Amino acid sequence: MNLLIVFACIFAIATAAPQGPVQTASVLIPQPGGGGCVRCTNQASFRTQFDFRNTFVQCGNMNQASCPGCCGAYALWLEKSTDESVGFVFNGRCTCCTSC
Repeated sequence: MNLLIVFACIFAIATAAPQGPVQTASVLIPQPGGGGCVRCTNQASFRTQFDFRNTFVQCGNMNQASCPGCCGAYALWLEKSTDESVGFVFNGRCTCCTSC
């Protein structure tokens, strides 16, 4: 239930009023058979407006419970489906992977 609430809040933040993209370091992972690629980063971040305030969201700082929801919001901000994203904690940082 808490994860659903966190995701709903992040979703609201992500869809409120997206700003320009923020550069992040990432790794491209080709999929077997040439079916596209997956981009993973532990620096997923985006700017948005929430309650008429500019907000900078950094998924890398999220914990295990919040990471998947933040990565889902990041995918939506990238104009992708949440089905095209996954989030997991690796080496203490939230890592977001999305389709390219």
